[in-house]
Parts: sequence; C-alpha cells; structure tokens
Amino acid sequence: GLCVLAAGCSAIWITNHCYPWSWYIPDMYSWGEALGLNIFTFLILMSALIPISLTVTMEVVKVVHAKLIDWDSDLCYEDPISGQSMPARARTSNLGEDLGRIEYIFSDKTGTLTQNVMEFMKCSIGGVSYGTGTTEIGRAAAMREGRVIEEVERPPNLKLERGDNFYDPRIQHGQWKQLPNRDAIEKFYTVLAVCHTVRSKPKGGEGEGDDDQLWTPENVVYQASSPDEEALVIGAKGQGFWFQRRSYRDCYVVVDGEEKCFVLQSVNEFNSTRKRMSCVVQTPEGKLMLFVKGADNVMFERMAPGTGPLGGVTKVHLRDFANEGLRTLVIAEKELTPQYYEEWNQRYN
Repeated sequence: GLCVLAAGCSAIWITNHCYPWSWYIPDMYSWGEALGLNIFTFLILMSALIPISLTVTMEVVKVVHAKLIDWDSDLCYEDPISGQSMPARARTSNLGEDLGRIEYIFSDKTGTLTQNVMEFMKCSIGGVSYGTGTTEIGRAAAMREGRVIEEVERPPNLKLERGDNFYDPRIQHGQWKQLPNRDAIEKFYTVLAVCHTVRSKPKGGEGEGDDDQLWTPENVVYQASSPDEEALVIGAKGQGFWFQRRSYRDCYVVVDGEEKCFVLQSVNEFNSTRKRMSCVVQTPEGKLMLFVKGADNVMFERMAPGTGPLGGVTKVHLRDFANEGLRTLVIAEKELTPQYYEEWNQRYN
C-alpha cells in the first residue's frame, strides 16, 4: 500500500513535469505506465526501510510491555520478614518474549516455586567455627546418624537483614573484640566487605553525591550480579563492617562508625576457570593487600606453607558446612610489596 501510494504521487508529478521541460525524466506516454514502473522502483527503495521500522516498533512494544510488568500491582511479593511489598522488576526488555516461550512450570512437592535466596549463616575463622542453627538437610543427616543437634535459642528481639541468617553470641554485637583471635575476625569481615563487585545506592536515588544523610545503613540497597555476593556483603554488614559505597577506585567501608577508604588497584572478577575472585587494594594504613575468595579446591592449593593445623581444621569445618547443605567459600589475604605488584601489573596489564 505504501509503495502504491508513493508510486501514484510520483506518476502525477511525472505527468505534469514530462519531457521536454525536464530532460532527465523519461518520456512517459501515460499515467498508468508511470504508475506501473514506479511501483517496482519504490518496492526496491523501501525493501530496507520496512524491516527497520518494524524492528523499531517491536522494540518499543517490548519496552512498554516491560514497564507494564513493573507497574502491575498483582505481581508484588510480600516479604514475610520485613513485611515490605516488593514489585516485579523487568531488568530486560526481552522478558515478555522469553515468558512467551514457557510451556511448563516445574515445582517441588509442596507446590511452591523454589526461591534463589542466599543467606550468610556460618563461618570458620582462625580454626574456630562460628554460627548457630542448621538447615533441613543438616537435621535430616543428623537424624540418619542418630546425632542430636543442640539448637541455640535466638533472642526474640533479634532483627536480621534479609540475606543475613548469622547468629553467634560470641561475636554478635561487637563481642568479637573481646576474643583472642579478634584480629583474624576483623580481617575476615574486611575481606567480605571489600572483595566484591556489589554496587550500592540510596533508596529512591541514583547513588551519586556525598550527602551523608542519604548514605545510612537503613537507606542503602545493594545490587549484585549474584545472590552469593550480596549475602556475603550483608553478612559482613550485620557484624559492623558496613560496605557503604564505591566510586571509580575507592571502596568505603564503615567500621564502628569510622569510615575507611580502600583504594582499588586491580580487580580480577570471578570466572569458571579461575574459580576465585581477587582484588589488590591499598588499605587506609598504606599497605598493599591481596584479598581473595574462591572455591576450597583452588584456594588450598595456593595456601602458603607452614600454616600448621589451621588448614586441616578449616577443611573439617568446610566439610561439616557442606554436609548441612551450605555453599562454602574460602577467604584469604596476602600483603604485597610495591615492587612485586608493579612487576605483576606490567606483566598482566
């Protein structure tokens, strides 16, 4: 239809501006002949225009559909812990198209869909296991083995953030400062608060600016590429090591109300080949530190010799955590000299 309309207008113009006044226009004997020839001309010209316009139209439809998903009040989840209503958020415009391909929905025996929710629950620091409670898998394993699990009752007024399920009266609420291995505990949570790719922003804001009234623990939300990283950052926040914000190279962590700035020198993100993530930072004291977290099989291979029984005890704790159905991760650090870092940086960058 568009080609016929354009060809008709062209034929009218040609019949009114024909030879000899316009020598560059062929001599058309009739309006019908001009119409027939111009239909094929505009068909060739618009063969590329029509697909482009259809593509733009489809992308606009996808964006509008994604916004309708965000605005749908029936697609809200009520958090049973905080009671907050969390609406659906379409992070890609292709979501509607992907949902159209779904033919079957698989659910477990209770009829509810499984949630991909990670929680920080237990840890082993300096050969000492911290964290109380267990999982359904742990209770089932203990029942098969005939063991009795000692459940530690949690205070009724204990409030934990979503993603943090850790409780241990030995280190809760700053009690870790009274322990003999407090330096190891501080290093452990510092690595969790710094070695990650999590981004933070104030609620309802864009995360820009240095207004201290916006950057408060209750007003900051985290955005992570995986729920594992978010759970580790929230777990460190629950023990007083609050990751506040990140700029281009600076990572700000608040410990006991004191803001500390760690300057990121290099970041090697996690991938399936390395099975670990590492970053080189300059601490507020001016030291160059390598922070690493990764799978136990690759981390123990790179452990410095002379660690004594610490590695064996940690492996036992990791096995116990895995038997409870918990995902395990090994945290480590190493101090670097400026000369060694410069050589490494020139070699790999």
